[in-house]
Amino acid sequence: MGCPRHQSTSGTSFVALLWLSAVSLLLCSPSQVVEAAGAPPPPPSPAPGPGGCSPEETSSLLRLFHGGAFNITADLPSWRPGTDCCSWEGITCERGTGGVVALDLGERFIYADVNASSLLGLPHLSSINLSRNNLNFSSSSFPSVLAGLPNLTHLNISMEGALHLEFPRLAKLVSLQLSPSPSAYGLKLVNGDLGTLVGNLPSLRELRLDYTDVSRVSKNWCQALPSALPRLQVLSLTRCSLSGPIDSCLSQLSSLAEIYLDYNDFSPSGLPSFTSDFSSLRVLSLSRCGLTGRLPDDLFRHLPKLEILDLSFNSLTGHLPEFPPTSVQILPSSMGYLKSLRELNLGGCKLTGQIPDSIANLTRLQSLVLADNDLTGPIPPAIAGLPLLVTLDLSQNRLSGEIPTGLLSSSQSLKTVLLYNNQLTGPIPPPRLQNNSLNGLGGHLGEHPNPSSSPLEVINLRDNVLEGEIPSSIFKLPRLRYLTLSFNRFNGTLELGLLQNSTMSRLDLSYNLLSVLSKPSDADSSFPSFQRLNLASCNLSSFPDFLRGRNQSVDFLDLSNNKIRGEIPTWIWQVVDGPIMALNLSHNLLEGFEQPVPDILQYNYFKLLDLHSNLLQGPLVLPNGVGFLDYSNNSLSGEIPPSICNASRLQVLDLSSNGFTGSIPPCLGNTTISVLNLRGNKFGGILPQDFGEQCRLSTLDLSENQLQGQLPRSLAKCRQLKVLNLRQNHLVDTFPSWLGNLPLLRVLVLQSNGFHGHVRCDGKANSLQSIQILDVSSNGFIGELPSDCFDRFKEMMMQVQNKLDIIRYGSMGSLGYYQDSVKITVKGEKVEITKILNILVTLDLSNNRFEGAVPSSMWKLKNLVVLNVSRNSLGGPIPPAVKNLASLESLDLSRNMLSGAIPNELAQLTFLGVLDLSYNRLSGRIPQGGQLTTFPNSSFEGNAGLCGLPVSKGCVGDGGGDGQSPVAPPAAPTSRIDWGSKWIAFALGAGIGVSCSPIVLWRRRFFDAPRSHRRR
Repeated sequence: MGCPRHQSTSGTSFVALLWLSAVSLLLCSPSQVVEAAGAPPPPPSPAPGPGGCSPEETSSLLRLFHGGAFNITADLPSWRPGTDCCSWEGITCERGTGGVVALDLGERFIYADVNASSLLGLPHLSSINLSRNNLNFSSSSFPSVLAGLPNLTHLNISMEGALHLEFPRLAKLVSLQLSPSPSAYGLKLVNGDLGTLVGNLPSLRELRLDYTDVSRVSKNWCQALPSALPRLQVLSLTRCSLSGPIDSCLSQLSSLAEIYLDYNDFSPSGLPSFTSDFSSLRVLSLSRCGLTGRLPDDLFRHLPKLEILDLSFNSLTGHLPEFPPTSVQILPSSMGYLKSLRELNLGGCKLTGQIPDSIANLTRLQSLVLADNDLTGPIPPAIAGLPLLVTLDLSQNRLSGEIPTGLLSSSQSLKTVLLYNNQLTGPIPPPRLQNNSLNGLGGHLGEHPNPSSSPLEVINLRDNVLEGEIPSSIFKLPRLRYLTLSFNRFNGTLELGLLQNSTMSRLDLSYNLLSVLSKPSDADSSFPSFQRLNLASCNLSSFPDFLRGRNQSVDFLDLSNNKIRGEIPTWIWQVVDGPIMALNLSHNLLEGFEQPVPDILQYNYFKLLDLHSNLLQGPLVLPNGVGFLDYSNNSLSGEIPPSICNASRLQVLDLSSNGFTGSIPPCLGNTTISVLNLRGNKFGGILPQDFGEQCRLSTLDLSENQLQGQLPRSLAKCRQLKVLNLRQNHLVDTFPSWLGNLPLLRVLVLQSNGFHGHVRCDGKANSLQSIQILDVSSNGFIGELPSDCFDRFKEMMMQVQNKLDIIRYGSMGSLGYYQDSVKITVKGEKVEITKILNILVTLDLSNNRFEGAVPSSMWKLKNLVVLNVSRNSLGGPIPPAVKNLASLESLDLSRNMLSGAIPNELAQLTFLGVLDLSYNRLSGRIPQGGQLTTFPNSSFEGNAGLCGLPVSKGCVGDGGGDGQSPVAPPAAPTSRIDWGSKWIAFALGAGIGVSCSPIVLWRRRFFDAPRSHRRR
């Protein structure tokens, strides 16, 4: 949750505003202070054996990774044939024998296929850590091959896609951690249940399946665990799409020491009483779980060993209007019994009352978060006496009185204090300066009174409303390394070429009202050597000259959203030279590359190049080692060069909205690319025909081109595919029911092609089960609506988990993530949705030749937000079951042959904002009440038998006239929304709006990390 913006008076001094404000006090963003305790320890790290590892083990390790973008020289440079593998990075050998006992390559971000059978050549292996990599196990014998590793005790891997796992018997395994690859958003367990997954692991003490969707198969997830894992000590199922209430069978796992069930949906249920049965419990984390009810007064009395308690952002007091005032919960005084507690987070729980003085008993407390509540009274002075406190967040309450005198001066450990949005009064105690990140301030920033003596190393004032000029003294802080002032209202002119702070390595001035001058400086010796430089939206009209000719090694340079004209100079490639090598020049006025174009193919570590939304012309310039490449919204032309087939590290390629011609290179079906967006070009010919087993595509957008032929059946091999958009081409084929076997497919758009025949799904029950957006409009489909398909659309029927998550490639906190977009049709207008939230569920079957009655199964798709079956030949009545579509916001049934009365139940759709029933054969009185009273005559016109408001024809007995006969249907819809002058916001059920506009918004924030959150 971001810090709220607020104003301060402009005359406040630097000390009062930089460090504290009576209304807004914030020394740095809170961080995760305490690591979880209680997990089974990893195996020891023996020294390498004197004789080194055997040739067999060396060979097995060298065969472990292959294909994809794997380059052993770049990814694992110490893994050289002919050398002792015990000296290789990530390898630990047993003393004496020299056998490999541990393989630890976590967080290397390796892209490779895994030859799991090579693990059999490592018989002594006891620990495997391959987490935070992008590894493909689909063609290997994993996990059955693990049966050949009898000594395995620890297994931690990251995988992609759907889990079809049943582990073999591993008698010694004590720790199992499965997580999604960094390039994937999550995993799905699609067969068996948790019992099947871990049933052969009798010694397991630690189970972590975070971000693994078990909702499809594990309705009774809890019952499967006690019998399979009776000695389990650590259970972590964060974001696993679990639903509640939390089953009491969890109490049978009496040895549990750590429980993490954050970001699931256990509503409506209260905090389970059996949590007090875990006498050994050290960690209880149930943040954002939908818990309701009272926070028990004696909750903490029975948990003497508890070290971490996180119940944040639940509704533990109940917030329904019928709850009596006496149910409002105060903060329990029993909190003082938790003498082992190190971290307490009850933020966002609507707690009232005062903070008890007994909190002084929590002498081991390191992090206390009680923000976003309704606490009153003073801040207990005893908090200042907590000797180990590092983070204190009491913001956004109604605390009053003065800030305790010793709170900011006596503690030697306190680094983070958040007291903003309270009712505090009195003087501000003098702070003890520390190395802090600063947030949450407003108003002007004064000069520092004594910058030369300041120990500050990091200042982060991002996301505030600070204004005025940046004080010059802030650049004279001698130890300052990181300075972030982005997303404020600072103004004035700043000459960065005059900087004389040699310690500064990261500077971010983006998105202010500044004008940054790019004059060079003569003070070369003291000028900063930047590693990261962010000057987005700084009114630059040219490339900064102060970077030219310097001994810089910038690995992250963002000059986007400026007014830089002309060509990209050759010297910029020498500035951007580091292990990350990310360059963002998007949203400028650049026209091309300075000639001759440098040989940037040598930059094998170039991770990201973003040049979208410029005026670039000419052919495509392709860096060989790039990972994310975005040239969208330019005027590039020609064909995609054959060298694209050699781009071994390319993950994201966006060439949309250019003028490229020719055919799509066939090799793109067998590369490392995960996101391929060629929308809005002039590509012709047929689609690539040979998608291979190693296909990594998660997004394939070929819409708005001139492609012909049929869909290649080999596309079914792309098991990671989430988004397939083929809108507005010249494809001729039948409905691709075989795509239903793709377990992760969420968006399928076939609009405006030549698809024909009946729409049918194959016989598998899970066909298209994950689909949330299906658009087959403006084709030649015939027959009845596909009732068998509707029965399989589980995502459109089941409770939506993680409603505000979006479809994207990559993780939000990573260097580059790609955010998908899609166009939908509302009232005849194309609307671009730039964030595809999980909660956005749409079905568009319009402008085909469907006939017959609407099947009852369609009215079971209760998650639908947009439904369009207009311009067909559908008949029969609109059934009362339409009320089941409670999330519906746009309904278009126009230009069919529907008959009978409009059901009164239609008025129960409280979110309905767009309705079109025009030009059918409906009759009778138009129901009144609810949303129906808000729609104009055009929503009902062309139905001769309808009467009552808003049409002009009165009903018998109303005393009105007979009204006028309907006019003939016009050639185009008469009711339109002027998208050029008006935005439409879908409430999406939870009051969260998705803004829809023909304006193409910036879909990716490669260089702009998400706004900071208080937790996680």
